[in-house]
Amino acid sequence: MNKILKVVISLILISSVIYLSIIGYRHYDYNQGYAQALIRAIHDFDDEALNKLLENPKNIDSTPSLRILINDSSNANPLEEAAFIGNYNAVVALVEAGANVNFINPTTDFTPLLNALYSNKPDQILIANYLIDHGADVHYSTNSNGSISVLEESINYYGIDMEESYSLFLRLISLGCDPYVRTGLGNIFLKSALEKNKLVMVYLLENEMFDINGVGYKGYSALMLLSLRDIDELTIEMVNILLTYGADKTLVSEEGLTAYDYALKTGNTELIELLRFE
Repeated sequence: MNKILKVVISLILISSVIYLSIIGYRHYDYNQGYAQALIRAIHDFDDEALNKLLENPKNIDSTPSLRILINDSSNANPLEEAAFIGNYNAVVALVEAGANVNFINPTTDFTPLLNALYSNKPDQILIANYLIDHGADVHYSTNSNGSISVLEESINYYGIDMEESYSLFLRLISLGCDPYVRTGLGNIFLKSALEKNKLVMVYLLENEMFDINGVGYKGYSALMLLSLRDIDELTIEMVNILLTYGADKTLVSEEGLTAYDYALKTGNTELIELLRFE
């Protein structure tokens, strides 16, 4: 009798393990496994493979890993990943298949729209506008990572067309985004200087929206931020614009340096002469 009972218990345990394994695999295949397959097609820019996967829909909004199994990975879901790497065709296909344009990543607090703007890829503005057209929340900002906002991340120049970036910025303003949103540097005026987005900077100056001599992170002014890196013709033009509007050359940062001192570090003689003062 005891032997029979042991056999029965063993069979029950084995059956339970098999059942749970099947359920676990089905859950994985429906969620993380599907996300991983979609992301592979997205990274390969393989529209055919992506569309085949979308013809047999599972959880299109799943992240590729269980959160408890990851550390520093962004764990971006397929739409986030497509937006971040600049795969416009994949973004369109995923949205048309029902992907949530306002999915909030549990690891980063980012949405697909923020991922698009954060990427600095050539199609980032095209993708951002498409997501906005399809209901992306332009007023969203993260709860972590220093409260990053959509408007802040729209102010870019490096790697993209400045006119496109400016057009998106104006669109977001027209949609009611708060121009006085707090940014990592302090405000969007300082962000426009760091990103060397002349069009946004001039817009803010012409509309008298910020103190031209206001400072933010480490006591940097807009004039200082322009003097910190990548000195080129655009830098000189923007410095001249700031000086025309009354930027103060004598301001001192928390590092005890003026814009002139930062200019000296660049070795750019034209910038050094512009920022020289008695």
